[in-house]
Amino acid sequence: MTKDRYTDYSEDEQLHTVCQSGSLGEIISCLQSSPRGTALLFNQDGQTALHVTVLSRRKDVCDVISVLLEHGANINAQTSAERNTALHLAVVFGLFPHDIDTIVTLLQKRADLTIRNKALRTPYDCAIANGQYELASTLDGTMPPDQAKEYYTQTCKKKYGPYIIEAVLESNETKLRECLELGGDPNTLNKHGAGAIHYAVTHCNLPVYDTLLLLLQSGANVNLKDEESDTALNLVIKSQKLRASGLILKCVQLLMEWGAETDIADLDGKDAFKLAEEKEYSDVLAALKKKTETPTPMPSPDITIDLSPIPEEDDERSTPPKAETDALPSPGLTPIHEAALLQDEAQRNSRISRLIDEGADINGKVETTGNTALHICAEKNYGTTAKVLLDHNIDYGIKNKNGKTAYEVARNVKSQSVIKSIEEKQGKVPANQATQGKKAKSCIIL
Repeated sequence: MTKDRYTDYSEDEQLHTVCQSGSLGEIISCLQSSPRGTALLFNQDGQTALHVTVLSRRKDVCDVISVLLEHGANINAQTSAERNTALHLAVVFGLFPHDIDTIVTLLQKRADLTIRNKALRTPYDCAIANGQYELASTLDGTMPPDQAKEYYTQTCKKKYGPYIIEAVLESNETKLRECLELGGDPNTLNKHGAGAIHYAVTHCNLPVYDTLLLLLQSGANVNLKDEESDTALNLVIKSQKLRASGLILKCVQLLMEWGAETDIADLDGKDAFKLAEEKEYSDVLAALKKKTETPTPMPSPDITIDLSPIPEEDDERSTPPKAETDALPSPGLTPIHEAALLQDEAQRNSRISRLIDEGADINGKVETTGNTALHICAEKNYGTTAKVLLDHNIDYGIKNKNGKTAYEVARNVKSQSVIKSIEEKQGKVPANQATQGKKAKSCIIL
């Protein structure tokens, strides 16, 4: 790398290292024991500690950003090669809506919205280029940070809420999880006055208990009423299918634990007690009368949704046709992209292998970003999963909408395990020499 003579570079890069993978306490300790101005220094890749933090996927990224700025970091510092600010990087490499808080934190800290990178793009331009139009609206400078977050959240709820209902009616688990992850409102009602939580009981072939639980964990209102004033609890008690399968009590108990009210009457004036009495369900009546000692609290709206598959349940599961393997609402991720985002390594690799065996398009791209599953692995440093994809001959030469191959993304964010896997596939580094060659690799700057 040719160094910019106007840029100060750090020799030991200790701060950059702890910002990548150390604890918040270690970062604070490093800053306190380092000379003044350390937070301004660039590493050999042309990034400040702030840039490294934004790219790190840390759960406490907002806290680290605040600490760095308190110790003199320049929020508008630009990477040496591509001239990206932290805000540019957050927009380009963020996963939304999960990373919206990073954007809001940078805006609250007065990140400059007008700075252009080497491609002459502002953060707003980058969002448009990625197809993140809702995000772009928060970057045009017309609203304060808190209002921007609220606008973004509400826009996503409204946009993807109808797809949640659609996914339940289609019994499409992958689509359901994606739309919830994208921030759709699980309490959306359709033109018939019904929501996903109602259709999960009446019109869905996915396991009722697990689908209800997923919706509740994602913020669904357990007492949401449909056009006929029925709640999910009323509908569960009315369901002959659930009674026949022996699952009715389990579903009633779940809803009660989440705060279901027993006195909400339908249009015929029958509440949960009356419905259970008419059907002579003594076990259900006992559950309704029993007070829950420790009710499960409602989760916060930004809960991270478990992407693991809903377990199979007798007489409840229907296998979607093979042709639906990659069917998703636009814009969105295909199942192979969803699988690449799973946190559990064994589950991630197993699911990807299964999807490929079932005929999923291994080279499919995310519509908004152009990323393949290999790009996602590069961003998250999932080396073993990258190897699975490469062993199945994924095209590692595909470029995303930023013109980057997965290899270039991996180099940019220093995903060493993915770099190694791709280079071994390319034949650049023999498998038995990969470890030895690691130190000799050159650096590509953002």
